[in-house]
Amino acid sequence: MKNKTAKFIALLLAVFIFPLSFSACKSGNTELSAESVADICIENRQVWEFGENSVGNCGYCFIDLDFDGMPELVSTSTQGSGLFTTDFFYKINAEKSAVESLPLSGNGNADFKLNAAQDGDYMKLLRDGDGNMFYFFCSYARASAGNYAVSYSRVTVSGGKVQSELLFSEDVYTNEDSQSEHKYYSYADGKQTELSEQEYKNTFDSFLADNTDMHLTAGYIDNNEFSAADSAKQREMLAESYRAFGYDKTAN
Repeated sequence: MKNKTAKFIALLLAVFIFPLSFSACKSGNTELSAESVADICIENRQVWEFGENSVGNCGYCFIDLDFDGMPELVSTSTQGSGLFTTDFFYKINAEKSAVESLPLSGNGNADFKLNAAQDGDYMKLLRDGDGNMFYFFCSYARASAGNYAVSYSRVTVSGGKVQSELLFSEDVYTNEDSQSEHKYYSYADGKQTELSEQEYKNTFDSFLADNTDMHLTAGYIDNNEFSAADSAKQREMLAESYRAFGYDKTAN
């Protein structure tokens, strides 16, 4: 009878306590709900918020960069006299009720366009052949009409830093004859290799085929809508974005 009771208790623990969801995650010994994360963000908004007078396409989302079960806050913008993407990453510190900036390192751009996943642009979560997951970000910069660059980077977190490794890039510019020219590059071990358009396409497609798409989902918050909302609505928007993060753990 005791064995049956013990098994029943173990089953209850497995079903109701052990599964991890992003609506209630643990940091150290502190359990945080999505609403608690939203409260911490609101209390520390001066750290991460662009503000209502920001110029450009700005917004926010939560993605779990280090896969510890507690998504980080990302502030992302497309702005400037040209247009360029810039991202800032923040860790939610439950013990200190703080939002802490994560430093960047590497040779790539840990940036992606707002609403990238919905618009069909690249912000993917991939898994390599060794079982390691990483983010695949598309960064965009435009110097002027007809002159721009698109780059793709592998983004991970290590040692408390967001690390970005440049993988591919495409440069488009107008030559002296006012014709548009494209330059294609791939990067391996930090070495830049110029490719033809077809070589670039083949290399890019091969890279995606060699890594499993984990079907990332994320909830994006537009800065204009966020700035116009009252504090209760802002809290709700942040909590919904936090809960929205996910991926297909069964992808193969």
